Amino acid sequence: MKTYVIAGVHGDEVFGLKIIGAIDRSSNQNITTVVGHAEAIAKKRRFIESDLNRSFELKSHTIESRIAKSISDNLRNNLHDYIIDIHTSRSNVKSVAIVAKLNDTTIYLAHMLETDAIVIMPPQLTSTSLIGCQPEKSISLEYGAGQRSDKLAIKTAEVIMSLGDIQEIKHDLPIYAVISRIPKDYEGLSGIKNLEYDVTLNGYPFLAGVDTYPDFGGFLAKKLNKNTSDNNIVYNGE
Repeated sequence: MKTYVIAGVHGDEVFGLKIIGAIDRSSNQNITTVVGHAEAIAKKRRFIESDLNRSFELKSHTIESRIAKSISDNLRNNLHDYIIDIHTSRSNVKSVAIVAKLNDTTIYLAHMLETDAIVIMPPQLTSTSLIGCQPEKSISLEYGAGQRSDKLAIKTAEVIMSLGDIQEIKHDLPIYAVISRIPKDYEGLSGIKNLEYDVTLNGYPFLAGVDTYPDFGGFLAKKLNKNTSDNNIVYNGE
């Protein structure tokens, strides 16, 4: 099985570099590791001209759109069984697998990587993201504040290197679907608890907090039952 692992798509999210560093030291020939945005990392900025993870399949001329084209061309020209995009968040979420498509492959990856939940992002948000390039075999690993350590990086690298053929698994991971955005002026933002039901919002906050995004407070999700398809998601955000 061939796996593509990318970290540093956002220049201020560097934890994933420890994971790919551990993989590189193993000289595993079945894994391709990529540093997403080296310039933004060097300058300690999230991006230079535009958000790289919102620049895929866009006909623009920013630094990030050129990087996105190079990454997507690489993915199209080199077959991989799994694609893993590593991110971190300032929010108090735990470890989450973000997917554009819920299927046996993405569930298998979320289960093997011992995430606490699966969150489905709607097409409106994934069409220009990395996991939207090949959604049927891609996940974004999101680690919240306090969820990163050298030990975790090494363990995650070891799990990635051990990935094999898709197996039918009986998982008990909760599954959520993002349905809207939380306004930046929401009064409860400072004490918000991610993926815990919020009575006022009538939903489950995700990647939410005071400093998570500059123009909105985070996302709001609904919890799905096991028989719900990701095709049933209705997104009311911008």
